Amino acid sequence: MSDRDHASILVLSESSDRVFGSAEAAVELLQLEGINDAEAAPLNRLQEGDLDARSLVILSPSDPPVAVVDMLLSFVESGGGLIALAPGEALSERLGLKNHLTGCRDSRMAVKIDGFPDSGLPIKGWTQHLNLGEGVDGTHLAGLLDSDGATTG
Repeated sequence: MSDRDHASILVLSESSDRVFGSAEAAVELLQLEGINDAEAAPLNRLQEGDLDARSLVILSPSDPPVAVVDMLLSFVESGGGLIALAPGEALSERLGLKNHLTGCRDSRMAVKIDGFPDSGLPIKGWTQHLNLGEGVDGTHLAGLLDSDGATTG
C-alpha cells in the first residue's frame, strides 16, 4: 500500500479472481451506494500500520491467517470498525461466532455507522448466517437484512 493519504474505509480481499470477492468489486459497490471514501487492497499485503487512520475495514470473504486476525482484532479493540463478509474459521472462532450452516442471497447488512444508508450495505452473492456463541455480547454486531431491507433475525 502507498504512503499517500488513506481513505477512511479499507476493503481487503484474499483473492481478486472471485466474482464479487475482489476488493475492487466491493469498493465499486460502495461507490454505487454513494460511499466514495474507500480503497481496495489485497489481504496478503496487509502490514502493521496499514490500518492507522482508518475508521472501517471491510473484509471480503476470506480465511485470514492468525497474524492478520490479530491485527484486525487489535484495530477493533482500539475503536475501529470491522465488517467481515463470510469470515473464515479463525476469525469467527475468535469473535465467538458459530456458523449456522444456512444463509441467503443478495442480502444487506445494517451498518451502525454515521453516513451509511439506512437500507444497509448491499452484499452480492451468498451470505452465511452466524450465531453468537454462549456468553458473547452481540451489541456491536451488525444485523443481516434480506434483499428488501427487512431483518432476517
